Amino acid sequence: MSQNSSTQSHSTTTGLAALLRYAATQHGVISAAEAANFEVTRAQLRSGTRRGDWLTPHSGVLISAAAPATWMQRCMVATQRSGGLISHRAAARLHGLDGFHGAESGTRGGGGRGGRGGDGEAGLVELTVPDSRFRATGEFLIHRTCVLDPEDCTVTSGIAVTSIARTLVDLGAVVSDDRVEQALDDAIRRGYSLRWITETLNRVDRPGPSGCASLRRVLARPDRQGPIPDSMFERSMERMAVAGGMPQPERQFRVYDGLGFAHGGLGTLVAQLDAAWPAAKLGVEAHSARWHDGNRRGRADQRRDNRLAGLGWELLYLSWWDLQHPETFQSDLAAAYALRC
Repeated sequence: MSQNSSTQSHSTTTGLAALLRYAATQHGVISAAEAANFEVTRAQLRSGTRRGDWLTPHSGVLISAAAPATWMQRCMVATQRSGGLISHRAAARLHGLDGFHGAESGTRGGGGRGGRGGDGEAGLVELTVPDSRFRATGEFLIHRTCVLDPEDCTVTSGIAVTSIARTLVDLGAVVSDDRVEQALDDAIRRGYSLRWITETLNRVDRPGPSGCASLRRVLARPDRQGPIPDSMFERSMERMAVAGGMPQPERQFRVYDGLGFAHGGLGTLVAQLDAAWPAAKLGVEAHSARWHDGNRRGRADQRRDNRLAGLGWELLYLSWWDLQHPETFQSDLAAAYALRC
């Protein structure tokens, strides 16, 4: 073999290796244009496709056959093919917002590489494209917009996606107000600015179908004042209590023992209750499996409850079942409140 042939072969091998490393950062997905940046020719890609090294779900989009098939990979294929952004429910899932956690599918599925490849919302690939770009396809759920500014765009897990704020604005077009609120609460708990979210809402709002009206309704709910609950379960618990005739409780209420000089003379912190009516020394805790399962947590809850009882407090517990069948709990809560007032 001549020196020139050897050098060319080494260059080709190096370029392909670099391309594969790059594809691995994008869930195994590349475009033909990106391949050219690594000096890998279309002829080389065609040869690799014939060998089974690359899959071609769409023209100009390739997937490394070595990469596992995942929902994120389908999202990457969608953005590479359309030039758009993952949005709405799929964006909420990418950002990990509360209420939008789908299960990964390890199969390539009957819909093919790049299709939905999952059941219902869990496998949904949803994206937004500028007004007239990209022809509709049955493989992805497409939204079109005339407002998609640079500040609406970000990258999560290597995938182009709408920002947290834009995602919250869009969500109401496809889910209920309560699910929008669940995601909004989660974003605020993480430290995202409500002002940023509101400014995005005002900038994006236009006549016509969108999620803007839903987010405005959520922001205008009268019981959104005060601390953000730790979960949507707690917010639902609070609303259930009020619907049963109780006064509005104080959220995330702290109970101190009154002993010593800690906390400005309030003493030692005994508990932070999900909801409380301090004048009646009555509290409610949302006992979801997510937060309260496990022996260690159970023992800690018992010690806390004993200390609260010593301070004259009564604590009721609400389960998911109670939330779905509220009448008995509402009656018990009202009776306890009446006895202590």
